[in-house]
Amino acid sequence: MAMPVVARMLRDYPELRADVRMSDQQCDLIREGLDAAVRIMPLDDSRLAYRQVDEQHLTLCASAAYLERRGLPAHPDQLPDHDFVVFRNPTSGRQRPVQLQLGGAMINLYPPYRVILDDGEALVQAARLGAGLTQVPAYMAAEELMRGDLVEVLPNFRPSPMPISVVWPGNRLMPSRLRVFIDALVAHCQRTSSCH
Repeated sequence: MAMPVVARMLRDYPELRADVRMSDQQCDLIREGLDAAVRIMPLDDSRLAYRQVDEQHLTLCASAAYLERRGLPAHPDQLPDHDFVVFRNPTSGRQRPVQLQLGGAMINLYPPYRVILDDGEALVQAARLGAGLTQVPAYMAAEELMRGDLVEVLPNFRPSPMPISVVWPGNRLMPSRLRVFIDALVAHCQRTSSCH
């Protein structure tokens, strides 16, 4: 999501230099002296200022071949009968829960997994190859869902979207380069809906 914006800024501002870190690990902006980070989560660090730029939608999906073989679940209580490909958080090393909305409340499920991976694209590929159900950001599986390589499972139980925010140290004046980046990121997300 951020790279097209960074590339455009580098083109438009030849004197600008960028130190971009693409990682799921959460960094300490203040300690590491960074201008900003993009976070996909509710924010609770009072040292940081933020601006929400979009939201991330999750989709639970599996390959059509897997669902033919194992059946399409109609309700979350049928999920224990299925294999799962899950995400391991690189910061904590723990399994990320499968999140669903049930009866107006968010529930976190920790199904026994068949495969655990620490890369979103690998989750999509494993599901496409029939390894089981996986939950990923919808934009990561958009092409596979459109082509029919993946099928959304339990769409009526989708969790609420997570906010995508740019955060920066709240105790500093905002540099003009950061204001330009944030405005460009908001415009990019509005134009492309790349985060959904």
